This record gives sequence, structure tokens and C-alpha cells, in this order.
Amino acid sequence: MPTNHARMRPFALATVALTCATPILTAQSVPSTQPEPGSVQARQNLTQAAASRTQDTSPLLTLRFPGGSLPEYAQAVKLASEGSPVNVVIRGEADDVRIPQVFLERVSARSALELVTGSYTINDLPVRVDLSIPGAFPNAFTGPGEPIYLIEVRRETGRRTLQTGRLMPAETLVVSIRDLITPLPGEPADSPLPREAVLTAIETALTTATPDADPAVRFHEDTGLVIMNAPPVALGAAQSAINAISADLARRREIVKSQLSRSMADAARLEMELTDARANFELQSIGIERAKQRVAVAEQELNERRKLAEQSAIPPSDLRESEERLAEAVTMMRAAEVERERAAHRMTAMQSMLETARAPSQGAGTDPAARLAAENLSLRERVAALEAELKAMREEIARLRGRAGGGR
Repeated sequence: MPTNHARMRPFALATVALTCATPILTAQSVPSTQPEPGSVQARQNLTQAAASRTQDTSPLLTLRFPGGSLPEYAQAVKLASEGSPVNVVIRGEADDVRIPQVFLERVSARSALELVTGSYTINDLPVRVDLSIPGAFPNAFTGPGEPIYLIEVRRETGRRTLQTGRLMPAETLVVSIRDLITPLPGEPADSPLPREAVLTAIETALTTATPDADPAVRFHEDTGLVIMNAPPVALGAAQSAINAISADLARRREIVKSQLSRSMADAARLEMELTDARANFELQSIGIERAKQRVAVAEQELNERRKLAEQSAIPPSDLRESEERLAEAVTMMRAAEVERERAAHRMTAMQSMLETARAPSQGAGTDPAARLAAENLSLRERVAALEAELKAMREEIARLRGRAGGGR
């Protein structure tokens, strides 16, 4: 036993010596085990934490869901986890997202939540349901504890096809068609296009460019704006249709403007000619009055000579001369009446032509060309008849004058 005691003594002394030789570490002298922010070790730690978050460590569960809203489904997943924590946060308009019946056997809570992600349609508008785990990527906050499952409901910027249901990227285009459907200042009322015709052309272009798309078109009547939501290809086709309609209408308006300018020039010329025709009519009226006076003088002279001839106070030749003078005066009066009538018809024709020239600027909706052509034909026939009658009267006057000269 002494021997054993001797052997134990050096060990005890060594233990005491080691204990006494070990320095005492205070709080200030303990080296930190956390890497400095921004260091390589810190970045590696963040990456490892993010990687651990991406691993599915959620509890297994069995789910019998009869169908309902998205929040009801998330609550059913939490209840099916049987006490294991499942943290779910829902963001967006989730109450309108309907989930059908779901029956699952021993699947993870994360898989059950991922099952309902995807595209839905709410009130004819596409929405997207996505699942994410905050902190499951580098440089994100990764606190201790169970992961948080974030369900986000977002509206999709696109339109679904009518046949396949595939989502097509959609954009919104706003254009004005006011100049296409309303007359410009001073323009005839029937110059622009009907509103229905322009809108139908736009809708045809949209559906022709993307036959499967379901474009939305709205027209704001007070401002003349057309708001379209459709795939970019369809919007490009609609814009091309609007440009083509606008270019065609611009050409038509330029033609109308040119015709209007010519009509205004014709109207100015016709107004001057109408003034001359009215003046000529007045002169012919004055000529008729003078012819009537000459007829009256000739009748008075003839009556006096008839009395003298009855008394044999004058030779018969003087009586014949008075009769021929009266016949000449009557013929000339009739010729003056024909001239005035011709002047009246010319004045009427000029008035009709002037109204026709003014019609485009007054917004006349009917073409007066046929009416004017018929009026001109009638006037030409009447003037021809008057000229023939006037020619016969002039020949009669010449004959009477020849007889009077031969008698003297």
C-alpha cells in the first residue's frame, strides 16, 4: 500500500500544478466564436442556413379537405399536423380562391401547401397563388425556429386563351378615336365614320391577330377613348387598323376640302354671273315698257289716220304705213318679252347652280347633280324655243320694214 500511495502522490501534485497553471478566462478575455460580419465565414454560414431552410422539414400529415376557400385549406393543413407547428401567412385576396376536395396520405405540410399553388380565375380575371419561405435564400433573415410559409395571391398581367386556357401576356392600350367619329369644325355632318364601324374594326383586328385570346375593349363616350387589354400582337393589329382608318379618313377629308374650295370659288363666280343676269332681266323689263309705249303711240297714230282716211284726207299708203308701224312695234314688244323671259330662265339657272355650289359647305347630304342636270336640260329646251320664236319675230320685223320702204 505504501507503494501505491507513493505512486498516487505525483499524480495529485501534477493535477494541482496543472490547475494552478491554467489561466482564469474572464468575460473580456473569452474569444468570440461568431465570425465578423461580411467575412467569408459569415457568408458561408448564411448560405448554409438558407440551404437548411430549403429542405423540407415540415411534419407529415394526413388530410381530408372537403373543399372551400384558400384560408380554410391552410387552416385544415395546420390542424392536420397534429400539434406540430406549421406557420402559414396568407397575403392578398385569398377568400375568393376556391380549393376543390383534397385527400392526402402522409405528405409533408409543405407539399400540401405547394399543392394549391398555380393559376386561378376570379371574376374572369387571372390570379396566381405562389408559396415561398422567407429566409430560404442567401443574405435573407434566418432566425431560429420553424419556417414560415408565405402564400401570396397576385393578379396576373395577362389574358387567358378561350380554348386552351393558356395565359398570354397582356398589356393595356388607350387611343382616341374622337376625330374618326365626330365632324371637324366646318365639316359636313356625314363626313366622319359611324362609331360602331370603327369599334367593330378594332375588335376584328384584335381577334384576328390572336384568335385564341379574349381581349377586352371599352369605349368612353364622353372623351372618345378606347381602352383595350390584350396581348401585344393583338394591340399592334388594333393600332394598325386605327392608323389605316385614320389615313383613309384624312384622304377623304382632303378631297372634301378641295371640293369645298372649288365650290366656294364657283359660288363666288356664279354670284357675279347671277348679278349680271338680274341686271339683264331688269334691262329687258325696261325694254318691254318702252316697246309698250311705242305700241301705244303706233295705235294712236293708226286710229287718227283711219279717221283721216275715212274723210279721204290722206292717201291709203299712209294708212298702210301706220298699220305696218304698229305691227312692227307689237313684234318688237313681243321680242323684248322673249328676251326678258330668256333672261329670267338664265337667272333661275344661275340661282340653281349657285345653290348647288353652296351645298357642300352647308353640309348637304344629297348629291344635287341629277336634279341640276334635269333643270339645265329643261332650261336649254325652253331657251331654244324662245330663240326660235325670237328669230321668227326678227324676220317679221325685217319683212315689215321692207314693205314700208317699198311702199314709200
